[in-house]
Amino acid sequence: MFSEYVRKMEERISSLNFNTASVEKILEKAKFGEKLSFEELGNLLSVDPEKEVDLFTEILNTSRQMKEKIFKDKVFPIVPVYVSSFCREHCKYCNYRIENKDKMIKRIRLTFDQLQKEIEYLVMKKGLKVVELVYGSDPKIIPEIPDHIRLAHKILDKVGGGMVAINVEPFTVEEYRILKATGLDFVVLWQETYQQEYYKQLHPDETPKANFNYRVDDFERMIEAGIKNLGLGVLSGLAPWRKDWLSLMEHERYLFDNYEIRTSIVGILRLKPAAGALIQSTPFVPSDKEFLLAVAVHNIFSPRTLPFINTREKFDLCIHLAKGGGALFTFNCSTIPGGYVLGEDGYQFPTYDFDVNEYLPKLQSKGLTPIFNWNFEKNHIPTIRY
Repeated sequence: MFSEYVRKMEERISSLNFNTASVEKILEKAKFGEKLSFEELGNLLSVDPEKEVDLFTEILNTSRQMKEKIFKDKVFPIVPVYVSSFCREHCKYCNYRIENKDKMIKRIRLTFDQLQKEIEYLVMKKGLKVVELVYGSDPKIIPEIPDHIRLAHKILDKVGGGMVAINVEPFTVEEYRILKATGLDFVVLWQETYQQEYYKQLHPDETPKANFNYRVDDFERMIEAGIKNLGLGVLSGLAPWRKDWLSLMEHERYLFDNYEIRTSIVGILRLKPAAGALIQSTPFVPSDKEFLLAVAVHNIFSPRTLPFINTREKFDLCIHLAKGGGALFTFNCSTIPGGYVLGEDGYQFPTYDFDVNEYLPKLQSKGLTPIFNWNFEKNHIPTIRY
C-alpha cells in the first residue's frame, strides 16, 4: 500500500538538491516521450517563475505543445452537483466543517426529487453530460448513493447517455464494487496534502478523514473493486506546494508501477478563503505563475491525464491552464446542494459561475473546443500512455 511508502518518499524529497541548470535538457527528454525521474520533476518544479522567466516560459510552452499534439485543443466539460452539505469532519480550511454553524452555510440533504430537479436542469437545459456527485462526509446519505448514480444515468440516457462520477469520503472495496455495478464511471478523491505533519494539524480529532493512511490507500481499494478511471489531487496551499505536487506525481507513478493504472484526472485546487473556515490563507499558497508552473510540470509528466479545471479560479486563468486542451472544464458551478434550481445560498468554498450559455462562446473564442459527450470507454479520451 502507498501509505507504507510515504515516509520514504518524504525522506527522498528532503534529500533532493534542486538544480535548474538541467531544465532545458529535461524538457528535451520529455518531448521525446522519455520517462522523467523523481529528481528531474523536482528540478522542473524548482524553477522560480519571477526570476527564471525564460525557463518558466519554456516549461509552459512545452506543456502546451505536448497537450496540443494529443488533444488538439479539445476540453471536456463537467459539472458538480452537491447532494449534502452535512459533514462530520473538522477540516480547518473548509466551510463545511462541523463547527461552522452559520457563516455562508446551510445544512441541506437533497431528497431524491430535489436531486432529480438539479440534474435535469443541468442536463436538459444546459446540455452537460458528465455529472460529478459531491457529498460532505454524511453517513446518513451514503446508503443512497447507488440510487443517486442510477438516477443520474436515467436522466443522461434521455439525451444519449453520459458519465457519472462521485467525490465523497473513502469506501471499502465492497462498497466500491456496489457503486461500480450501479453505473459509477469514475471517482475523484483529493488527498489535500501528502505531508503528514500538516495533514494531522489540518484534520483534527478521530474522524474518518483524520486517518491519513486510509485515505491515501483508497485508490488501491478502488482498483481492487475494478474502477479504472481515477482522479487524484492536492489542495495547493495547505503545505509547501512543491513537495505536494512532487508527492502527487510519485503516487501516480506508484499506482502504475504496481497496478498498471494511469491516473485519468488530476485535481488542481488552490486554497481560497471561505467565511466559516479557521484557515483563510497560508504562506504556502502558490501565486498564479507558480500554480501554472505546477500544472504545466504535471502535464509534462503525464500529458494524457486531464487537469480538473474548476471555478475557484478566474476565467482567464482557467483558459491559461487549459492551453493545448486535454483538461476537464467546469461550467455552471454551485457548491451548495440545491444551488442551481432550488434557490439555496451558501458554499463549500466561493466560486465563479461560468454559465455554459455565456461562457461557451468565450471558450471557443480562445481556440478551445469543448466535447460535451466525452467518455473514457468510447475513446473520446486517447488511451493514457507515457
